[in-house]
Amino acid sequence: MIKINRIAARQGHQGKKIPKPSNGRLHKTTVMIPRHKVMMKYMRFPSYDAAEIKDMIRLQITGLVPYTPEEVVFDFYEIKRDAAGHTHGLVVIAVREIIGPMIDRVRSVKSGPVSLTVSSFGLLARINHELSRQAVDDQGPVLAVHVAPQAAEICVCLNRKLYFSRSVLISDQEDVGTLSREIGSTLKICRQETGLSPDRAILFSAPEGLKTILQEGYGLSAKEWFDEDLDSLVPGQDAVNLVPPEVMADRDRYRRRKALVQCFGMLVVMLGIGFGALGAHFAARRGYLSSIERQIKVTEQGMERERLRLEAIRDVQNKIRNRVLLADMVKEIYRLFPEDMTLDMLRLDADGNLVLEGTAATQKDVNTFQKHCVASGLFKDVTLLYATKRRKFNVESTEFKIKCQVSPS
Repeated sequence: MIKINRIAARQGHQGKKIPKPSNGRLHKTTVMIPRHKVMMKYMRFPSYDAAEIKDMIRLQITGLVPYTPEEVVFDFYEIKRDAAGHTHGLVVIAVREIIGPMIDRVRSVKSGPVSLTVSSFGLLARINHELSRQAVDDQGPVLAVHVAPQAAEICVCLNRKLYFSRSVLISDQEDVGTLSREIGSTLKICRQETGLSPDRAILFSAPEGLKTILQEGYGLSAKEWFDEDLDSLVPGQDAVNLVPPEVMADRDRYRRRKALVQCFGMLVVMLGIGFGALGAHFAARRGYLSSIERQIKVTEQGMERERLRLEAIRDVQNKIRNRVLLADMVKEIYRLFPEDMTLDMLRLDADGNLVLEGTAATQKDVNTFQKHCVASGLFKDVTLLYATKRRKFNVESTEFKIKCQVSPS
């Protein structure tokens, strides 16, 4: 089952490609994953060696998430090392299928360094930036809260390191009561996992009244910082990077091919200059015409070999052109989805039909989505099996089920 959240998916594409500066160096491209799309857990390991720690995490993957190591990507964020030989830090795990659009964004970046990290590390960069700019003493744990329209991100930092992070989905950005209760739960969980009890809080885009509740209800010294545009701030070098190994390998191969093509181009230019000089030299001598004829013959043989290679490439392209990949299908569904719909289940039945189940705000949204599927070139035989109105918590919605065939044409 695949759950799709339009807003979260849109936030997942926030990584920005910064233009090439005048000094010729390329900036790093960073793609952010929303916090609620990953699992983060504070753990400690009996080793200082990063490779050994990753091997330990790989062995424990199935105990942390209900997925195999092949179905996820993970990284380790080191926080501190103790005298007993242990390394403390955050284990960050993301399911490949869930962060697929963000992986595709990273794969599309061809030049310059790139990273795929979590929004919590972007929030940490903002906090560290403000601490440095305002010359604030950063000793002691700090609670950081950033409230967005659909989710609130709650982090605990100490000595400019991220110790704990939690994302809470909220229906109303101004619901101070629910948000304060979630902050209380977060403080309790953080104290259990890390032993930290923040005595002060930093609020970004906080609703009115939250600062007073944190001061009076939790005894925190709360400050509201102006939520300015800090897009130029990127996570530090120690932030996690969830770019899959095969994507990094593809980027390395692309760079090698590009360097090879450049070298080959320079070689061709040099050979062209050399042959031009030889041609001018042999023009005044006998045998110049026969030499040109031999060069033409060699060139024709080379062209024939290249023609055969191109025919083989076209044959392979024709064989794979009509394949439909899962990523293409999910991307098309996401493009067709109306704003007020959620997809709860996506599966193939015994007859090979694609079945989509979800919830819409109105029957009109279901009809609109069905119309988009019919018009799409990727689906055919689109059938609405049912669209039933439901009322939960005084909110009316429509549950639907649609069946269709996937057509690559």
